[in-house]
Amino acid sequence: MQIYKCPICGRRFRDNLGFEYRHVPRLYITLALMLSGSGMSVGNIQMTLKHPGVDAHQNAITRILEHYSGMAERRAETLRPPCVGDRWGCDEKRQDIRGRGRWIVAVMDLSTRFVLAWDASATKEGYDAAPAAEDPGRYGPRPGRR
Repeated sequence: MQIYKCPICGRRFRDNLGFEYRHVPRLYITLALMLSGSGMSVGNIQMTLKHPGVDAHQNAITRILEHYSGMAERRAETLRPPCVGDRWGCDEKRQDIRGRGRWIVAVMDLSTRFVLAWDASATKEGYDAAPAAEDPGRYGPRPGRR
């Protein structure tokens, strides 16, 4: 790692913000996160990142993905759109979660396409999305709602 020295105060620093104490280059960490986000398995990520001099063991990749995806999730929960319009829409999508088919229902702002709330249901028939639309702060991406 390159170590820099500030010419004004003389303080030394490294240009690796967010990647401190990692022995894997940040390019490989970023690639692993991108490949995982696109749905690639850890084994396939390992084969993709295999390079001489880089230890791309599955356990190391799993630890990196857990660390940085948790960090990204905590950061994403603090983000809010600058302004939310008064027109909202609701959409659903079928998704397999832990081997079971679930319906994900999302309430979003129509102008910014920002997801205000979401909930999961086992069936599409009989699901009422009105509570999520009426009180989006009660639903949505937070621990325990997945």
